[in-house]
Amino acid sequence: MNRDFADARMDALSAQVSRRLGLHFPPERWRDLSRGVEAAAQELQFSSPAACLEHLAAGGPWSRRETEVLARVLTIGETYFFRDPQVFDLIRTQIISPLAASRQGQEKRLRLWSAGCSTGEEAYSLAMLLDQCLGGGNGWDITILATDINPASLKKAREGVYTRWSLRGNHPWLEQGYLQPAEGGRLQVVQKIRDMVRFFPLNLAEDTYPSLLNNTNAMDLILCRNVLMYFHPEQLRRIVENFHRSLVDGGWLIVSACETFKVLGERFNCVSFPEAFFYRKEPHAPSGSSPGEAAPPTAKPCPPRTPRRSVTAADISKKGPPAAEGSLFKTGEPPGSPSPGGERDSLEKAAELLRQGCYEQAAQLAHSLLGEPRKPAAMALLSRIRANQGRLAEAADWCEKLLALDRLQAEFHYLQGTILLEQGQPEQAAAALERALYLDRDFVLAHFTLAHLWEKLGRRTRARKHLENARSLLQAKPATEPLPGADGLTAGRLLETVNLMAKGDAYGT
Repeated sequence: MNRDFADARMDALSAQVSRRLGLHFPPERWRDLSRGVEAAAQELQFSSPAACLEHLAAGGPWSRRETEVLARVLTIGETYFFRDPQVFDLIRTQIISPLAASRQGQEKRLRLWSAGCSTGEEAYSLAMLLDQCLGGGNGWDITILATDINPASLKKAREGVYTRWSLRGNHPWLEQGYLQPAEGGRLQVVQKIRDMVRFFPLNLAEDTYPSLLNNTNAMDLILCRNVLMYFHPEQLRRIVENFHRSLVDGGWLIVSACETFKVLGERFNCVSFPEAFFYRKEPHAPSGSSPGEAAPPTAKPCPPRTPRRSVTAADISKKGPPAAEGSLFKTGEPPGSPSPGGERDSLEKAAELLRQGCYEQAAQLAHSLLGEPRKPAAMALLSRIRANQGRLAEAADWCEKLLALDRLQAEFHYLQGTILLEQGQPEQAAAALERALYLDRDFVLAHFTLAHLWEKLGRRTRARKHLENARSLLQAKPATEPLPGADGLTAGRLLETVNLMAKGDAYGT
C-alpha cells in the first residue's frame, strides 16, 4: 500500500470514527489510530491491518461488534477506586455535605452521573462516598448513573469484580466494608454498593441527553474525567452544552486536570480550590438560600469567562422549529382539537427552549398557553420542564392536573410513571406504566422502562417479558425512526440497548 493511499484511508477512517464514535483523531494522532486498527484487525479476524483499515474506512455500515471493538481499542479504559483522592475529598466536603445539609427537611434527593465510567470503579467510589457521608443513605433517594460506550466495560462494571490493581490508591479500609473475596484471588464490590449504581450504555457524541428515558436529567454532579479529550471540538461543544442542560441550577461538572477547554469556561463558572478546580452551573438561587446553594466559601473564582447569552423566545425564528422529534406528543398535533397557528408556533418555541435548556423561558411560554385548546399539551410540557429541573413535586402536580383533564392518553400515564420512578416510588411508577400499556399495548417506551424497573426490583420474569415486547416492537420500526416521547432517540439506537439488556452485557438480566 503506497503512502498516499494509506494517508487517504487513514483520513477516511478518522472521519468515520468521528462520525460514529465522536472520537477525534487528527493527523498528529494517526499513530494511535493505526495501533487501534492493528488491535481491532486481530480481534475481528481480518487477514491484515490493511484489510481492516480498508473495510472500516469504506463508509459502509459497521456491525455492532465492530463498533464495540473500535470503541474499546481507541480509548483508555484504565481507572481504579478513588482515583485522585483529593477530588473525592472535595466532592465530600464542598458538594455532598453542603447539598445534604441544604436538603434536610426537604426532598432528600441526590443525583450523580459518572459519564464514561469504563469498568465502574469511579461510580462505585461515589457510592461508597455517599454511604459514608449519609450514614448508609437511609431516607435518601439516591441515583448514581454510570454510562459508557463500551458494552464489555459495562458488563465488567455490573459484575463488580476486580483485581488488586484496582486498589492501587492504597485504601486498605475498602476491603473492610466494601469489598469481599471473589474467585481467583479477586475482590467483588458488596451487594449494597452494587445496588446503588445503575449502568447504562450511552454514546456521548450521538445519544440524547438530558432525557427522562435514560435518567440523565436533573443531575447534581457529573464526573467526566479523561473523556472529553477524545472529542472533536464541535462535538465537545455539544457535549458540554448537553452536560450543562443535564445539571440542576448550581450543579457541578468535574473533568480531569488536563481538560481545560475554553468552552467549559464559557458555559460554566470555574471554581478553583487549592487541590483542583471544578465547573459549576450558575446557581440562580434566591437571596438567603440555604447551604449548598451558594459557591463554597473556600473556593476562589477562576479568571473571568467569555460572556455568554441565553437563548430566548425571540431567538427562535418567527416560523418556529419543526415539531419536536420524540416529544411527548408532536407539538403540532396533540390530543384534542386543532389549535390556531399562533398557539402552535408558541408551543413549538417552548419545546425548542426546553431542548435548549432554557427552562424558565420555556415555562413562561407554556404557562401562557394554558387556555383551551392547548391546555393538555402545555401542561405536559410544564411537567417535563420541571422534571428536567429536578423539581419533581411540581412536575408530579402538573401531571396530576393533566390526568384530571384526560385519563385516556397513554402518554400522560407514561409521563407520570417516569416522574414517580425518579421520586423513588417504583411500585407506583410500575402501576402508571402498566396503565399506559393498557391504553396502548404497543407503547415501546413503557415496555422498555418497565423492563428496567422490574429488573431493578429483582422480578426478572416480568422484566424479560417487557424486554422481549420492546424488542419485537422496535424490530418492526425503521432504524432511523424517532420514537415519540424519547427526546429524539431512534428505534435503532434503542434496539441496540435492548439487545444489550437481553444478552445481560449491561444489566445482568
